[in-house]
Amino acid sequence: MRVRPRGLRKMNRLRRGAALGSFVLLCGCADEPPLVAPEEPDTTSVATAIRTFPLQLYMDSLGYTEQTYAIGMDGEARWLYNSADRPDQFSWTSSDSNVVSIDPTGAITSLAWGTVTVTATDTAGRSASLRVRVADAMDPAWKVPLVDGGVGGGVTVGPDGTIYVGSTSPPLDSTTWHAVSPQGGTLWSLTLPSAARVAPAIGADGTLYIDTRTNDPFDGRLYAVDPAGSIKWSIERSPGDYALHPAIGDDGTIYTAGGDYLSAVDPDGNVLWTFDNQANAFASSPAVGHDGTIYMGGVDASLYAIAPDGTLRWTYRADDRIETSPIVGVDGTIYFGCRDGRLHAVAPDGTQRWRADLNTSRLAGVSSTASIGPDGTIYVTAGDIFAVDPSGSIRWRYPTSGYELTTPVVGADGAVYIASWREVLALDPEGHLLWNTTIPEGESFGSSAIFASPAIGIDGRILVGTHILEGSTYYGAYLRAYTENGSSNGGFEGAYWPTLRGNRANNGRAGG
Repeated sequence: MRVRPRGLRKMNRLRRGAALGSFVLLCGCADEPPLVAPEEPDTTSVATAIRTFPLQLYMDSLGYTEQTYAIGMDGEARWLYNSADRPDQFSWTSSDSNVVSIDPTGAITSLAWGTVTVTATDTAGRSASLRVRVADAMDPAWKVPLVDGGVGGGVTVGPDGTIYVGSTSPPLDSTTWHAVSPQGGTLWSLTLPSAARVAPAIGADGTLYIDTRTNDPFDGRLYAVDPAGSIKWSIERSPGDYALHPAIGDDGTIYTAGGDYLSAVDPDGNVLWTFDNQANAFASSPAVGHDGTIYMGGVDASLYAIAPDGTLRWTYRADDRIETSPIVGVDGTIYFGCRDGRLHAVAPDGTQRWRADLNTSRLAGVSSTASIGPDGTIYVTAGDIFAVDPSGSIRWRYPTSGYELTTPVVGADGAVYIASWREVLALDPEGHLLWNTTIPEGESFGSSAIFASPAIGIDGRILVGTHILEGSTYYGAYLRAYTENGSSNGGFEGAYWPTLRGNRANNGRAGG
């Protein structure tokens, strides 16, 4: 039996607090709920809206108790909620009391493995439910300490299963890259100029292409590193204010961008051409379509389609800057999200197919690059996690705290993996919570954080880069691996664009 660590219980409380804030936004109410219950509990008012939080709960051990909550609002805009001193506000029931029991205050105790529905009902008969899954679904497999710094660029997996991850030290303006075996052993390390929030793209021969940008002096370079960790070559490139990933075309051409420029580079390091965007800086990493067209988004709210010879084919105009990278579907449709709060679908000829309003109140709009599951469903984050079908309809929405949500990663079985600040979540294709875990706090200071998208290793393990953060200083980065119990995600095979850069090699190319 495993007991959930105290840090996870603390995170659960923080997540519920965030969910409570989301409830205020959904109700459109300006008044915050009272922090202290009134002396005379209101057990007679009729709630006009009821919500439980969390909406879904995962419990990974038996005999563990987790507090859940229900909240409502009556017709006079008075808050109704459950607490230990207000047990009569709501009644609670479990669809299977053999799996979980629940007391009058909403405290759930896990008794057996299974999935149940827990329902809160107010005095007028209105109800709301939450899904509770009790399962030993996941275990930590191993962790590898990295140099002090922050893991911001995600994880890349080579064709032989070697895992590549970088840890960036802002004071040193450098990133140390680590090659790690699928079993968690460090193979080699290499320090290059800073590559914060950038992951390498891997060529057909295993070469890693890494874009770097230093601040003092302000300089950009593209590095080619062989699978053994030796630098093959490097060339100067135009640095920009955005951290952009390189892409690799079908013929091995590397596309690197920075500032107003996109350059095509051959595998020997020779620049073939450079596209000048006329002072309209590129804000998203390049993606390569089926016919070799390169797609990029700019701060001018335009999506650019650039031919393989470096000429402009067309532009598509959105309503705000495009900072998330475009992705390409099996039929050639280009999908991207931007600050206008919408997910856009654009045909290969540059015409709009649809745009989905994600109804986000977040100032940043759509916050992650999208990904595509085996059935064509598009997954994207905009404060919450959204699943959008290929016609543009929202299939489901999974509420989150909204902290640093990463690009969803999709397995061949349709399972969706995502990180949010200190938490890693796994959802099934219908948006049901499979499991979640919170990484440990810093040992003596700081707080652990995840800024980069997870990956799926060649053995199916979930790979996450983490670090300890105190203020703006990074300490103690790690690469962590998690093993799923009793299920197999099938790796990336079967999902068309399952991760930030299209595939395990992060080459940003349609069809791999």
